[in-house]
Amino acid sequence: MGDVAINAPTVQEEEAAWTKMLERFAGLPDIEVRVRSNRGNSFARQGKLKEALEDYNRAIELVPDAVDPHLNRGAVYESMGRLEDALLDYDVVLQQDPGDPAAWNNRGNALLGLKRFEEAKDSFQQALDISGSQRFAFAGVNLALAQYELGEDDNSVQTLRKLLARFAEAFPDARAAYALIMWDKGDRILAESEWDRATAADPRYRSADWVRGFRRWPPRLLGIFDRFAATTSVKVK
Repeated sequence: MGDVAINAPTVQEEEAAWTKMLERFAGLPDIEVRVRSNRGNSFARQGKLKEALEDYNRAIELVPDAVDPHLNRGAVYESMGRLEDALLDYDVVLQQDPGDPAAWNNRGNALLGLKRFEEAKDSFQQALDISGSQRFAFAGVNLALAQYELGEDDNSVQTLRKLLARFAEAFPDARAAYALIMWDKGDRILAESEWDRATAADPRYRSADWVRGFRRWPPRLLGIFDRFAATTSVKVK
């Protein structure tokens, strides 16, 4: 039945399949913890964060050192702005599995949101050291954002250029950040060209609400975004 849930054509059908499994295996902790963690993921993807937390919490009650529900609960806490709680969950994961690059990257995201930029940079670097930028490129962008926030401008630009050289059109997140940094450095023609390419691939980067509330760029880059939006003809909303 796990395959039925994983291969369900919609997230609603996936949720229903996990619920059926839960009815069947409730009371068997080793199975129930996996089912609840997976159903929590299906809730989270639908924006049902309260229900997701209930499943993750129950999974953790059943098996307190289980890695997946802590990692997934941390991600939900992040989306709710509960960054200290998210950080605690990621630290539990890393106590169990110090080689988990996703936990290091997510930990860095929480620290970035808490304005603990040096620690965030170290966490992103750990993720990259474990996985390599080829496998976990998003940690590379996050590292560049932390470097830039710390005033390590040359390192940040170098990190972004390496990512863009490797992934080209596949990485609008890196390109959008690079465009803004280049604009702030005075290379306006390059910046607007790169911005057009980034936002053509992913229009969400034009949204001030999205880059603040979902992508959660750090303050220095957001400041450039605001000045860029106010002084150029490039569409930002």
